[in-house]
Amino acid sequence: MIKYIILLPLFLSFVSAKDYLLQYSQKNDLNVSQQYITFEKNFIDTLETYKQNISNKWPVIEISTPSKWVQYSSNYTSKKVIDFKKKKITVETISSNIKTAQENMEILYKEILSLDIKNAFKNDNFNKILYSKLKIVADIRTSNHAVIYDLINNTKKDKIINEILLQEYEVVKLDTNNIYKSTYYLDKEFTLNKYIINKELINTYAIKNNIPKEILTAIIHTNTYFNPLAIDYKNIKYGLLQVNPKNIANKSYEIEFGHEKFITSKYLYDLNNNLNLASIYINDLYNNKFRDIKDINSKTYCTIIAYRLNENTIKDIFGKQDTIKKINALPSSKVFRKILKKLLFKKDKIYFSKIIIQIKKYK
Repeated sequence: MIKYIILLPLFLSFVSAKDYLLQYSQKNDLNVSQQYITFEKNFIDTLETYKQNISNKWPVIEISTPSKWVQYSSNYTSKKVIDFKKKKITVETISSNIKTAQENMEILYKEILSLDIKNAFKNDNFNKILYSKLKIVADIRTSNHAVIYDLINNTKKDKIINEILLQEYEVVKLDTNNIYKSTYYLDKEFTLNKYIINKELINTYAIKNNIPKEILTAIIHTNTYFNPLAIDYKNIKYGLLQVNPKNIANKSYEIEFGHEKFITSKYLYDLNNNLNLASIYINDLYNNKFRDIKDINSKTYCTIIAYRLNENTIKDIFGKQDTIKKINALPSSKVFRKILKKLLFKKDKIYFSKIIIQIKKYK
């Protein structure tokens, strides 16, 4: 009897600790959810401010997309653009004369050729506004991966700039100034070179998370064309693999570390974080949610669509009851055709067809 009396406080202490941890976990979940609500509101507000600032100077509002990076100078009078899909660089500057415009464009091209992810993020006007609202420093902890050229010496840079400055400029007249525009086309092998540079890192996370490297690579190629500064303003997705902070990133972080975390672009523009969280999510689809799909091709098709949209899309296509069984009853060619036919939007049909081609290419 005395033994039980002695043990009673210990038991109550254990129960109390469990209750505290449960309450702390629930409170932490609420905090993370509230942080995302605040983040999304500020993101939307910032985008409107950012567009307004652009429209005050420029006749057309041009902003970044998953495959195109756009950055304005702090006063919005100059613009740098890297189009990863079309493999070209464009710089534009608002100026009253061609001499000043040429000097500005030379500076802009030098900045692009030496650009790394860290400084591109830090100097972006959208990020400055957003992180000021969030009261967070607009800086990222990442190794200085180059945006265009990872290995290029000063002689090569000077040669490219000299080639560019010999070109004729496009000129658009404004009220009191002109817009001077210069375009430089990158090497035809630019996308392949970006893949080669990122190949080791991609393979590392494919192996770590037990997924086929060609799936990871094909998603990067089709989504962003290896643009490390990719952003989808509409759906709030970041980086090489277009990771949404609230959904893919948060779920993957919880799988990896056992708890939720408020994740923003600061975290996702780090290549290691972006690849890791995306790979964890793909692994959960490929090796967990769709593990009982027998045909590897069919499993790949379902994983691709679930990553782009969500896993419920597969149930909508094949039926909510016995979904896997129905998929296994079909050859992979029919699974492909059925997915293609049932996708609601043309852009998703095009994406699905393109990414399967890329998977075969990188296999």
